[in-house]
Amino acid sequence: MDAALTAVYLFLFHAAAQDLCSRKCGSFTADYPFGFDRGCGPPEFELNCSSAGKPLLQTVAGQFEILEATATTLIVETSRLKSNSCTGAEAFFDVGSTAPYTLSANNEFFARGCSVEGSYTADAESTQHCETGCQPGREPNIRNPFCEELECCILTIPSGKRSVIIKSSANNGTSDCGYSSVIFPPSYQVVTYGIELLWAMPGNCSTSAHLCSLNATCLDAPHQPGFFNCICNTGSGNGFSNGTGCSAVVDHCASSPCSEGAICVNDLNSFTCKCRQGYKGNATSGCRKTDVFQHITSGPVLLVVAAAILAGSICVCIVRTKKLGRKKGLFPKLGSLAHLQLEFKQNATFFSFDELSRATQNFKAELMLGTGSFGTVFQGVLDDDTPVAIKKANSTTGPRIQQFLNEVTILSQVNHRNLVKLLGCCLETEVPLLVFEFVPNGTLFEHLQHRRSSILSWERRLQIAIETAEAISYLHSSAAQPIYHRDVKSTNILLDEKFTAKVADFGISKLVSLEATHVSTTVHGTPGYIDPQYQQNYQLTDKSDVYSFGVVLLELITGQKPVDFSRNSSDKNLTAFSLAYIQSSRIEDIIDKGLELGDERAKISSIQEVANLAIRCLEFNRENRPAMRSVAEELMKISAAS
Repeated sequence: MDAALTAVYLFLFHAAAQDLCSRKCGSFTADYPFGFDRGCGPPEFELNCSSAGKPLLQTVAGQFEILEATATTLIVETSRLKSNSCTGAEAFFDVGSTAPYTLSANNEFFARGCSVEGSYTADAESTQHCETGCQPGREPNIRNPFCEELECCILTIPSGKRSVIIKSSANNGTSDCGYSSVIFPPSYQVVTYGIELLWAMPGNCSTSAHLCSLNATCLDAPHQPGFFNCICNTGSGNGFSNGTGCSAVVDHCASSPCSEGAICVNDLNSFTCKCRQGYKGNATSGCRKTDVFQHITSGPVLLVVAAAILAGSICVCIVRTKKLGRKKGLFPKLGSLAHLQLEFKQNATFFSFDELSRATQNFKAELMLGTGSFGTVFQGVLDDDTPVAIKKANSTTGPRIQQFLNEVTILSQVNHRNLVKLLGCCLETEVPLLVFEFVPNGTLFEHLQHRRSSILSWERRLQIAIETAEAISYLHSSAAQPIYHRDVKSTNILLDEKFTAKVADFGISKLVSLEATHVSTTVHGTPGYIDPQYQQNYQLTDKSDVYSFGVVLLELITGQKPVDFSRNSSDKNLTAFSLAYIQSSRIEDIIDKGLELGDERAKISSIQEVANLAIRCLEFNRENRPAMRSVAEELMKISAAS
């Protein structure tokens, strides 16, 4: 990025950080440039907040909980990042090729178990291998706590890497399974662990040193060309003038005042000792280790924990009783207030019908954005000048009310920059009203069908594909409970003013238990996008969304509708229409003419790769389709290479 443009870019975001910005998520408080809104700093540092109040870092590999943040590092929870030696299944971590994060040299790759061969590949470069022996009872490796009981081999990972692929296999001829993983050893706490990332701000010290506070020094990041940090000379803080700056806080933990098994938390004027996870007792005089697995899996405690989780995940929608007494709204239709135990986040809003009427000028026809089987969507402006989209149900019949409840339940459990945000609802009327963030640039379908003035370049289409894939991957793999969208299509992909994708419409989506492989249900969806195996056996899976996304990829390439009766009889279905061209490497014959690629062979090659990926997503046998996480990763690699 040009130095002058970088300076302007950072200045604008620093100014925006003073305005609307949320830095709080549960007990976690982010410091500049991190935050949970776009106004907090550059968009690369926007974090997500889970419904459980956990700060999450979005990566190509999914979302990871942030355990700790400092002026130069993040520690993210990665205990699920394992490759099982019996199955040989790969595990991977990837922050993205342009992200402001890299793996630190403090992380270690390890293989654990009897006669386990492990390997890692960082940034698609050379692969490093190590193999464990089989010597039970040997002296434990103190540096890596995972090696205390079984044989381990350990490899270092160099700084500056943004991705790592982990593999393992067993050579012991038994059913005993080991695994390979990556760990930041100091993060190990009995049942969880993480990896350490280095973060830095885009720019360099020659143009951006003025962004550091008075008591800080600007340092160009040694392993990230084009990035820098502000480091406090004394005291503590993040070093940025827009953040906490630098304060001369005494390190009260320097003398190690806490007992073994405890951690010391430095405060402004003192310190606090806390027993580490997996320990209990007096943190100052002594913490003793507990058998976490035994306690959690014992019958009575398991029931208590399950009940607590259930109780904590449900928040009863409370509306003022006086208002309910005056209005006959939804409650008679649904039975009682108890039936409206919706899993709303605490910051969700309950709007009055009067406010939403004012916002839409009494639901004026000219403000209608669109209509569908569920209801009609109107553009509106709230009393505080917030632009919104208001969905009004078409009827009060059981299925329509159920779709309303389903959408509220799902959207109140998710938080991702590429999912449309539910702001609240209105329960005072005969028909339910949902209030969403307003996404001003229409749908992907409208742009591809030239119903909007702009022509989407191939680069922009590829970015939309990546963002949509990341959103669906989040629903499948990173949400608190897996979610199958069930209606992935170009009309449900909204675009904001910067053409950022926002996946919408969760009326027929399905929440799935963690152990489920499919959901048996009647077929719902849109012709042209529906998984043929789902139509055949009524089993909805995450691969059903993968199939629908494959159709969206074909739309991005061709600009054609998924079903078009104006095409020849054999070409009405876009999937069938495109297949022969792609498999015979005649992709240029069906590329959207609006792209005007000319002789740009690199772009044509990129389009061919995306088309090949689309064909894999459209495999009839769902087992042959890639997982959504793999689709997002492959699109990122195609984008980086083009």
